[in-house]
Amino acid sequence: VVHLVSAVLQGSQPNQSELLGRTALTILFQIVVGTFATGVLLRLGWAAMQRQPTTLGQASREAAAGYWPLFLTSLRVLLSVWGRSLLFVVPGLLRGLDTTLAPALTVLESVPPASALEESAERSREIRGLVFSTMLAAYAPQIVASGVIFAAAPLLTTTVAWRIAAGVLSTFAQVASNLVAVVLY
Repeated sequence: VVHLVSAVLQGSQPNQSELLGRTALTILFQIVVGTFATGVLLRLGWAAMQRQPTTLGQASREAAAGYWPLFLTSLRVLLSVWGRSLLFVVPGLLRGLDTTLAPALTVLESVPPASALEESAERSREIRGLVFSTMLAAYAPQIVASGVIFAAAPLLTTTVAWRIAAGVLSTFAQVASNLVAVVLY
């Protein structure tokens, strides 16, 4: 990490190991920050739907207190979807639909991470068509952000500001996509 940061600050051309390190750090940033932001937004959305007054500070404290179960659930969802996507695209897509409610179940009903995926799959099977159409609309920001990042790839290897902007754009797109879970829940 120290070598990667010093290479980025010096503006040198990255080699393959540095690119892998940057990719790993970007994914880690998205998971860590995205998980916290998802927890905050789920709590704020749920409070608004219940017409309960809450503040951003209160939702942030609650999200911090329940961070690790949500992190583990998000990691399990990610690995489950990626694992099935490696086999074929369709099983990964179906697993993604089945696990849509897992973060909301972990945050709002305190379902443990070990059973959140199975509980989400049971609940979402009845409404799979609705989940599919809603998630297609919800993931549009993430798809567009990925396209912008891919198009800007030559700039990302030369400028620190572009790499930071790409990470922030991708993280916000991920959080926007996860907001749909509150509505589906």
